[in-house]
Amino acid sequence: MELGLADKVVVVTGASKGIGYACAAAFVQEGAKVVLVSRSKDNLEAALARLPAGRHMPMAIVADLVNADDALRMASGAEAAFGPIDVLVNSAGAARRYAPDDLNADAPLYLVTGRLLQHYQSGAQTRRVPELAEAEPEVYAEIHPRVAAQLGIGDGRPVRLRTARGSMVLPARVTADVRPDTVFVPFHFGGAEAVNELTNDVLDPVSRMPEFKACAVEVTAAALPATGVPA
Repeated sequence: MELGLADKVVVVTGASKGIGYACAAAFVQEGAKVVLVSRSKDNLEAALARLPAGRHMPMAIVADLVNADDALRMASGAEAAFGPIDVLVNSAGAARRYAPDDLNADAPLYLVTGRLLQHYQSGAQTRRVPELAEAEPEVYAEIHPRVAAQLGIGDGRPVRLRTARGSMVLPARVTADVRPDTVFVPFHFGGAEAVNELTNDVLDPVSRMPEFKACAVEVTAAALPATGVPA
């Protein structure tokens, strides 16, 4: 790569593994002054040992960026060693700092959300393509066959999902592709089919992004038509 980063100060968080490490290695090869940041001292030392040679010796700083004091210490340490920071690449994940939405007698399963092959994000673009919209035209809930049998839910029949934040009715897809303790619902659909209205709305402590990923859910067979209309 030719990124014009020679002699620039680049800080990479989450740099001991994965994408963070790959970015740090590329910046070292570009001739940048690279600072690797991670919560794990052992992982940082292992990452430093396998970095390729570059124009400048990279440095490592152990810091948990969920902690504001650690973040300030990291920035001060990088600037003290190399000067003002030119580039910050944030590849750090934030650990939970809040009480999870635990399973309970009323909500004994996990509700998780995710993507479909045919749609992207909110579906604002992909649902305008007739072939994609026809392939996956509506929201649904994937339920394990064992759980479906226990609850008297047939494939394609309406089910009600109820969480601490609301409920909705949608068709069931009975499949062994999900775990028995989990219900999966795609998040591409809006309005009355928006499953994010039910999921955990807690915010990440650093980015302030909502989780929208997992929560406890009650699943029951529904007598209403499977239209995705909220209860």
